[in-house]
Amino acid sequence: MPRFDLNHDDDSFDDPETVDEASISYDHPSLGGVPPVSGKAIASLVFSVMFCVPMVPSLLATLFGISSLRDIRRGVRSGRGYGLAGLILGSVGVGVWLLLGAIIYLSVQVYTTETKHATDVANAFSPQPL
Repeated sequence: MPRFDLNHDDDSFDDPETVDEASISYDHPSLGGVPPVSGKAIASLVFSVMFCVPMVPSLLATLFGISSLRDIRRGVRSGRGYGLAGLILGSVGVGVWLLLGAIIYLSVQVYTTETKHATDVANAFSPQPL
C-alpha cells in the first residue's frame, strides 16, 4: 500500500523521521505488489538452453527449475514460466545426454566384443609355429 494518499483532507504530510522505510511500497496498487522474478528461474532457463555442453548445464537447469518453482509456489518470487521452461528443457537435456551416453557405451561394448571375436577367429585359422 502506498503511503501517499491524494485524497487528504488537510495538507499535512508524514514526518520524514517517523516514516518506516519497510512500509513504503513502490509497486502500482493495481498490480497487487507482484514479487520480483526469481533469479533461479532465469538461471534454469539459461542453463537449459546450453545443453550442447555435456550434461552439467542440463542438470543445473533441472535443479534450479525445481528450486525456483518451490520459491514461486510459496509466493516469494514470480517467474513460473521461466522456471517451468528451464525444468522441462533441462530434463529433456539430461534425458538426451543419458541416452547418448548409453548408445556410446553399448557401441563400444559391441565393437570390443566383435573385435575380440574376430581376433579369436583369425588366430584359430592362422598357421601355428612348430
